[in-house]
Amino acid sequence: MKLFLIFFSFIIFTPTFSQSIYYQETCKCGVTGAGLSTSLGAGSGSFEIYIEPGSTIKKAFLFANKFGDSNDTSILLNNIPFYFNASTQISNEFNLIGTADANNISVHKIDVTSFINPSVTNYSVSIPLQMNCSGCSYNCIYLYVIYENASFISNITSYILINNNNEGYYTDYNFSNFNAITNTDPIGFAIYSDRMNNYSISNDGSYLYFNNGSINAGLLKGSDSVNSNWSGAGVKGHFYYQNNTLFGLDDDTPDELVGGSDGLLKINNYINNNSLNWSLEWEQNVNNGKYNLYSGFFITHSTPCDTFSVSVPNDTIVCKGSQLQLNVSGGQNYEWYPSTGLSCTNCPNPIFTADSTMNYTVRIWNNDSCSVVRPIKIIVNPLPTFNNLTITPTN
Repeated sequence: MKLFLIFFSFIIFTPTFSQSIYYQETCKCGVTGAGLSTSLGAGSGSFEIYIEPGSTIKKAFLFANKFGDSNDTSILLNNIPFYFNASTQISNEFNLIGTADANNISVHKIDVTSFINPSVTNYSVSIPLQMNCSGCSYNCIYLYVIYENASFISNITSYILINNNNEGYYTDYNFSNFNAITNTDPIGFAIYSDRMNNYSISNDGSYLYFNNGSINAGLLKGSDSVNSNWSGAGVKGHFYYQNNTLFGLDDDTPDELVGGSDGLLKINNYINNNSLNWSLEWEQNVNNGKYNLYSGFFITHSTPCDTFSVSVPNDTIVCKGSQLQLNVSGGQNYEWYPSTGLSCTNCPNPIFTADSTMNYTVRIWNNDSCSVVRPIKIIVNPLPTFNNLTITPTN
């Protein structure tokens, strides 16, 4: 009977899909990231990132999770309000299958490049009380920064991967289309998670596996040290990567195992040199009936790929039923995802036919093995309606 129950759970709770690469960049630069969660409540805290002195900011994103039908919310980062609402959503809405603990979840993003001062590395966070329903909130923020410095001589490729699908007891991710990897340098893997409680090993957490389950990379559980005031605040990998070296921040260590609230990995020995396709699996401990949420991953590695410049359109708003020409340049080949609403998916200039709001990514190839990825959001508004106009003539 026990074997039957295990097999039954495996069938129901095993989503298998490709993780969505939301943003991918190759540059002579450094990358840093850190975050903070207050579980599903209000609160304040702080975290630290690292930016090499004398650097300039190339790109910076502020991410947040939305749970349930929360009202639009402003989250303070160093006392600057950033407003999260439907227009900031970048993922599909997804659920944690088999539990009512956290459902109707989505990942949100605001481009904060112009707000990040390279000389500032400590960030305070204030998440307000959100009153519209029980268990609903915007929370679990993560700040991701790419910075350039004249002293950096090696190219790196950095990836932001965002979850777009339901998660279950056992989830299998397949990663593909990575740039060529210099495997003699560290390959950094930082985790962006939430809803992990401070229970014993037998009652919470997730085991991470690589290479089709053949390598156990450790057990994640609990809350980061910057989140320690809140139970269930989750694990986020705090790190920076520059000059072909991976560094841990907060309570994270750049080694081959995760453990407790250490959400940073060096995965060189888990994938083959220059491998462009590999897999990650996690198995959740659910003895307490609670699941852990994985919003995304941040991967960084050295690469022999050259840098190149691309041009993509800004996010835009159109009316339902209209058409919009999209134009991308700078590459030799192009790949759009998803295909919904586009006249072509392997061209630089597809025509978008407006039906509903869409989050697209376009992969731009410089040659057969090197590419960058850029996001494009098109918000579709309903057609305006007009009241009947009555004209009364006058004498």
